[in-house]
Amino acid sequence: MNSPFQYPITLAAYDPLGNLIPMAVVFFVVIPMLKAVWAYLTREKKPKVLLESQPGFQGNTSLDDFRNPESAVLKWWQNHTERFFAVETVGAGVRFYAPDRVVEELHSAIIGGQFAAAANMHVHAKGQDGKWIASTQPVADFVKSVFQLSILYRPVWGHAMAGLKWGALSGIALKLVDTATGLMSVEPGAALCFVIAIAVCFLPKIGVIGMIIVTVAMGQFYRGNFFMMGISAAIIGAVLGCLPGMGLGALIGLSKRPQLPRAPDTRPEGVSIALKATLLPFAGGTALVVLYFFVFSPWLMPILAKQHG
Repeated sequence: MNSPFQYPITLAAYDPLGNLIPMAVVFFVVIPMLKAVWAYLTREKKPKVLLESQPGFQGNTSLDDFRNPESAVLKWWQNHTERFFAVETVGAGVRFYAPDRVVEELHSAIIGGQFAAAANMHVHAKGQDGKWIASTQPVADFVKSVFQLSILYRPVWGHAMAGLKWGALSGIALKLVDTATGLMSVEPGAALCFVIAIAVCFLPKIGVIGMIIVTVAMGQFYRGNFFMMGISAAIIGAVLGCLPGMGLGALIGLSKRPQLPRAPDTRPEGVSIALKATLLPFAGGTALVVLYFFVFSPWLMPILAKQHG
C-alpha cells in the first residue's frame, strides 16, 4: 500500500527576506512558548481558602428562604464567590456548593439519597456587568456531563461516553505520531516543521497571527500547509478512534457495574445497553477502519502524489 508521505517535499526557492521570518518565529513563538513552560514549572500554588472557614458561612437553608431575593444566606454566597450551586434536597431544603466542591459533595449526597434525580439544581453566576444570572436544571441533566456522577445512574453508558472521548483523543495522538513518523522518513526538516505547527496550536494566546507567521516561515523552506496537515490527521484519528474507544469503555463499565455505588433512585440500564454501547460501536469502528485503509487511503494517495510530485 502506498504511503501518504511518499511524495517529495521540495525546498522552496531561497529568499533573502526570508531570514527575517525565522527571527519573527523565535521572538513571537519560541520565546513565548518557553516562557509559558517556565511559568508553569515555577508557578506558586496558592492555598485554597475554604468557604466553610469564612465568618457567617451557611451551607443549608429552607426552600422558602432560598426563594426570597433578600435571603441572608443567598446574599452571603453572592458576596463570597462569583459562582455557586444550590440543590433542592428531598426534605424541602436547599444545599449550597462551591464550584470546586460540587462534584465531590454531590457524589456523596446522591449515594446517600439526599437528592433525587428530578430535583432542581440552581446555578448562580455573576456576569461581566456585575449582575447575577440564575439558571435551573434537574440534577439528572447536570450529572450527564460529569463522569463521576453519571456512572451513579448509568454506569455502562457513562463509561461508554468516557471511552468515546478518550478513544478520540488516543486516535488523534496516534495519527499525529504516525504523520510525524511518515514525514521523518521522507524529510526530517518537514517533520520538525509539523511538530512545531502542532506545538503552536497548544501555545496559549498565540492567536491567528502567530499561526500565520509560522505558516509563512515554514513556506520559505517547505511546500505545504503543516497546520492543515495536522488538522486532517486529527480528524482522521478522532473518527477512527472514537467508536472503538466507546465499545471498550462500555466493556469496562459492564465489568465494573456490580461493584460500583449507585444512586437509590437509579433505573436498570437493561440488556439493550450491551448492544447499543458495545456491539454497534465495535462494528461501526471496524467498518470505518476498513473503509479508510482499503478504500479511502488507496484513492487519496495517488492524488497526493500527483499534486506534490
